[in-house]
Amino acid sequence: MDARMARIFGTEKTELLRIPLANSVNPTYNKLIRDRIPEIIAAASDRRYETRQLTDAEYASALDQKLGEELQEYLSSGDVAELADLVEVVHAIVQHKGLALDTFEQLRQQKHQERGGFTQRLLLIRTDD
Repeated sequence: MDARMARIFGTEKTELLRIPLANSVNPTYNKLIRDRIPEIIAAASDRRYETRQLTDAEYASALDQKLGEELQEYLSSGDVAELADLVEVVHAIVQHKGLALDTFEQLRQQKHQERGGFTQRLLLIRTDD
């Protein structure tokens, strides 16, 4: 089976089913999820779920959407746990772009050294042009 084909999984066995997803009984999400979410769904209930593997272009777009989603969740709640989700998405984007996380961290440190951090809480009011 092509990896991009949609698959539906049950808790007892894996099988390909044809179930309409566009109704209130079977909600449609169409969003990027963490790798272990299908296993968590299966372990927590008898619900079935449908997933498919994204193409590279779809994955890049879904990561950008997920970044915005996680940022909004943090801004709405102020919960530090949401920042962990945000960082997880950043790591996925960095890796998808072919950059090692340690190289990305070096880039972050270089920018910190050149431009500083945000510890002084400075707000730029204006500049003379």
